[in-house]
Formats: sequence, structure tokens, C-alpha cells
Amino acid sequence: MAGSKKTRKKYNVNAGLKNLSDKVCKNSFVFSVIGLGKDGTEWVKNNVPQDKKTTTSQDFDLMLNRSRPWSFVFGVACRDQLGQGYIKYEYQALSNQFAFTDSAMSDYVNGNLDAMLDDVNQDHVLSPFFLASPEKKEFSDDYIKRLLKWKRVEQTLKTPFEIRKLKEKGLEELRKIDPTKHSDKGIWTILRKHGIKDFADIRTTGLTAVQQIKGIGEKRIKQLADSYIKLINEDSLSVQLSELREFEKQIYMHQESMMRLARAATIQ
Repeated sequence: MAGSKKTRKKYNVNAGLKNLSDKVCKNSFVFSVIGLGKDGTEWVKNNVPQDKKTTTSQDFDLMLNRSRPWSFVFGVACRDQLGQGYIKYEYQALSNQFAFTDSAMSDYVNGNLDAMLDDVNQDHVLSPFFLASPEKKEFSDDYIKRLLKWKRVEQTLKTPFEIRKLKEKGLEELRKIDPTKHSDKGIWTILRKHGIKDFADIRTTGLTAVQQIKGIGEKRIKQLADSYIKLINEDSLSVQLSELREFEKQIYMHQESMMRLARAATIQ
């Protein structure tokens, strides 16, 4: 007598993908320090930081392109005028599942970071940051501080208060540099008739205003801008212009991070 055939259960593709996604997402998260730009975001999978050598497009898809139960820590790393560092943050868990790469998520993240920035002293801000978990994991205060230390936030970034101090010292350094040795003397003959004595005056006045001076058009403004960039990057002046170089680096990072959040820079 022939035995009865067992009915083969149909493979559930969605369930299979969910199991794979759960495996990839276990002890995984995205950590991003906005002020550090492209170097500020880390994808950690199964407690291991990922890079081009360790990650795969399949794992990226399973964690970031599939709907997951995301939770977030939104925060701001700060330092007061006395040099004392502190952080302010809050935890949020989404009620619905979304893919991390969904455009709505970007708006959600930026909106919450913007709100966190509004709630702190602007002169104390080092950088806003977020920590995203695809399994609604909560993180301790100590763990968040360790992540910020890992990214060297306090060593790399300055607050607006500190950047303004750098600017003051940098302009003092710049006033000691004879601009005619680094750019067209004819341009400076015109500028000095209008009270613009050196690159420090240009840095405080602004190129837009300087361009309005008779005899200084777009071409000469470009020459001045190019000469200034060459000046601050000149190796022989690295010590003499150390404060100015650090100021220009910090102001660039600050403006980039504010642009990312569509906020006006607090310093220029």
C-alpha cells in the first residue's frame, strides 16, 4: 500500500527576508555626528563598525532599505564657556515601521535634531547627533558618551563661543601678514584708499561688500579669494597662522552642519 504524500509547505519569501533582516539588525545601529560631516556617520552591524571591506550590499539592504521598528536617540553634544562638556538627548520610538532610507525619515530626523538645537544654549553647541536602532534598543547615558568619545567629538569640534575666540586670534595673526607679498599690489592700492588695509579687513568686511568698491570687480575679487586660500594653506606660514587655519576649518564644519539641517549659521 502506497504511503500518502506529505504536503510541502510553500516558502514564505517575506518571512524569510524578515528573518534575515532580524539577524543583520541584532545589536546593530546607525550613529551620526552631524558636525563631523561625511566622517561623522557610522553603521555598526552586530556590534562591529562597517566599512567598504566588511559590509555587503545585501546587509545594507536588509537593515536600511527594509521597514523596521526604528527607535532614535536625538541629542546635542555641548561644552560651556568653562570647558565643561555635557550632552542633552531624548529617546523616541516610532509606532510604525519604516525603511531608514525613506525620504520621510530624513525629514523626521532633521526635524528632531533641529528641535533639540533650539532647546540648548547655542554658544555651547559642539554638534547635534542621533543614534538609530532597527530593533528599538535603548542606550545608556554611559554608552552614548562612549560613542561620542569614539568619534572624538570634543577633540575635533569647537563651539560657536570658541570659534569666535579663534576668529579674534586668527585676525590678529592675519594683520601681521603683508598682503602685497601674496597678491596683486595694484589691487591693494585701490583697497587701501577705501580703508581696507589687509586680508583681515577683507575677512571682516566680506567679499560682497569689497566688490562694490570702484575698480574692484568680479575678476579681482576672485584673485583676492584665490590668494587668501593660498595664503592660509602655505606650509611656511602654518605656525604663524595656526589660529586662523583652525578658525577657517571650524567655521566650514559649522556652516556645513547647519546647512544640512537648513538652519542659519550662528557664526560667519
